[in-house]
Amino acid sequence: MKKDPWILRISPNTKPEPLVLYFGELAFNQQNLSIDVIKKCRLRLQNNPDLLAEWNRAIAEEILSISIFNKVNPEIINLFADVSPFQSTKNDDCIPLKMLIEKDKAVAVVPLDGQNLFPAIAHIWLIETEENFNEAEKAPGWKELPLYHKINSKVYKTYTVISSQNRKDIDGNSFKLAIELLKKAIKEKNLKAKKALALDWIITGDVENERVKKVEIGNKTQLRINRNWLIPSDNRLKLSQEFIINQNPKFAHDLSSAFAHITGEGINDSGEATFPGNFTIVHSLVSKAREPAIAAVLLANPKKVVLWHSDNEKESINPANDIKYILNNLGIDCECKYLPDNSIKKAQSIIRKEIENEGNILFSITNGNLLMRLAVFTLSEYFPNIYLIYKELYSPSFEFTGIFYNDAYPTTVKLTKTATQNRIKQLNHKLQNLNWEILFQKNEEKLSNNKKRPLTKEELLEKLINKFKKSK
Repeated sequence: MKKDPWILRISPNTKPEPLVLYFGELAFNQQNLSIDVIKKCRLRLQNNPDLLAEWNRAIAEEILSISIFNKVNPEIINLFADVSPFQSTKNDDCIPLKMLIEKDKAVAVVPLDGQNLFPAIAHIWLIETEENFNEAEKAPGWKELPLYHKINSKVYKTYTVISSQNRKDIDGNSFKLAIELLKKAIKEKNLKAKKALALDWIITGDVENERVKKVEIGNKTQLRINRNWLIPSDNRLKLSQEFIINQNPKFAHDLSSAFAHITGEGINDSGEATFPGNFTIVHSLVSKAREPAIAAVLLANPKKVVLWHSDNEKESINPANDIKYILNNLGIDCECKYLPDNSIKKAQSIIRKEIENEGNILFSITNGNLLMRLAVFTLSEYFPNIYLIYKELYSPSFEFTGIFYNDAYPTTVKLTKTATQNRIKQLNHKLQNLNWEILFQKNEEKLSNNKKRPLTKEELLEKLINKFKKSK
């Protein structure tokens, strides 16, 4: 079990007692918070009123954190009912535990740069309130942290506790990632996320339009705390190897990937996105369905295309040659290469050698067999320059799924008809006027005996450029 030592806010005239509180530990060991233990602790601290007051406050905050995701013994709540879990220069912030315990709430832990002093820790709480929303007002002791937030049409108030006293007002936006994660957990009523934020993570990062931005780390990493660090991806190169090895921090590039780290729920869904363009090279697995591979290439409009086929002539080699013929006739450089369809390891080795020195790559995994697709998909985890694209056979016309890795988990985006057609409008005049509909359907000719045959490459090319020819 992880123990996150809570540094008591002790005034200079007090002497530390051999009593250590662990923020979050009591949530797993409620027997440590028995009536008998509480009475013994209070008796032990009665000659040190400053320390006793802080101990009461810290335990009240522990109880409040437990109540986020678990029931607390009512007798214990009653012992601290009139104690405020928070300390503030504003009297109206000294709200007692009994008025907070039933409110919807969440808490996160953030590090604070100590500059010339030792770094500190802050607990940031969002708690439902009946107070009026005021967008401009800031939390006491913070220059930028909003005092109020609107979530699901309700108002939530910010409360903070800082592990060191006599600090100037806290500047900067490194609290924003924690705030956005708290708001998301509350909005989605995600108990798993609330629990993880309270007990497992220490978070730093700025956020703008759901993009996680780098922050000044300062001496925050000097904290030795048994929590998982969550840090902006853009700060990765500035961290010491010692810190990375010892703390194994997690990195996030956007709010979706950050939330996936917190919940441990893997694949992120980033909603809808613009169809990706401006790739100089496109790779595509090849099998019978020629049209999706051609569509992906033409939408990306690269300078070069690599088609990966197996040694099956009918299922892979012939379709690859058809695609190459059509793309060459549309002025796109294209080459066909062999990729084994029975060994993920061999397929990865071949692709790795091909792409390791390339820039941003669009890789279509609509075609090929399952092992070929797995080879590319798992390899993309280690090559963030790879953007995967997939078109489901029965999905609506013009609709694709984009997949890319950035940090620990893959992110999927829906490339809708509008996104695809917007991309078509960005292409040159010739590609704009192609018969795009022909690329999003199965092109076959019905024979007299009710059997069907696929269109030849020449027939498909003719239909593809038919609209263009008419427009001339």
